[in-house]
Amino acid sequence: MSSSGSRTLLALVVAAVTIGSAACATTVAPGGASSTGAAAASSYLCGGTRVSTESLAARTPPDALTGRSREALADAVFDDGTPLELDDHSAWFVVNASDREVTLLREVVPDAAASAPVEADHELLGVSWVEAANITSGWRVTALGPCLLTIDLGDLAVPLIALDPAHPLDPAAREIHLLVTERACNSGRDADGRIETVRVDERDDRVEVVLGVRPEGGAHDCPSNPPTPFTVTLGEPLGDRIIVDATRHSGPVLGGASPRE
Repeated sequence: MSSSGSRTLLALVVAAVTIGSAACATTVAPGGASSTGAAAASSYLCGGTRVSTESLAARTPPDALTGRSREALADAVFDDGTPLELDDHSAWFVVNASDREVTLLREVVPDAAASAPVEADHELLGVSWVEAANITSGWRVTALGPCLLTIDLGDLAVPLIALDPAHPLDPAAREIHLLVTERACNSGRDADGRIETVRVDERDDRVEVVLGVRPEGGAHDCPSNPPTPFTVTLGEPLGDRIIVDATRHSGPVLGGASPRE
């Protein structure tokens, strides 16, 4: 995709996982309240843009668009007049399409060597019909950037989750020690007391964890927030099960324990 320093682009960052249908108990982590989250994801968010389960399942390629929607991608320009050029049509799929807006999404491969939790697993492209008194009406690129495809948790924000290296996994233990990092602006403070356990699905081969952060009101600066230690209590010992961040659509494996001899 062509680029220019003068383009005004929306930086989109935001995460989620396809939730399995097996019925499992929800455990409340010490220090966190239980939340009445949806039993399964009905929609997702990527950089604040809603992504339906239907569009994720259909994966409609942009070449299948017709009429005004097809025209949007063909005629769209950046703010400096440079035309939009999709470098790989087959990698993108349609999130929504109308006579005035088209939104596409594509997966990106995170850096496997990165030590910190991944903050983006998709790239989002938005094209809109723009009419204003001081510019020529037409199709403009109004959004372009990385985002994290996550479950829509409503009033809760999706954090970044990682295992706490200070507390190695113990197959005989019923506790999972995590580091939870709030992604929203919070003046560089931690999320202590605001982390909520939405759901913990315990299965034979895995433990799927969904956590949310209750946003703190008021205006905040946006330095990086420190991770907050948080403990999830299981109904049974961890054993050799893996731990999955089920808040994200990609469902990354946080880690797993090996059974003791």
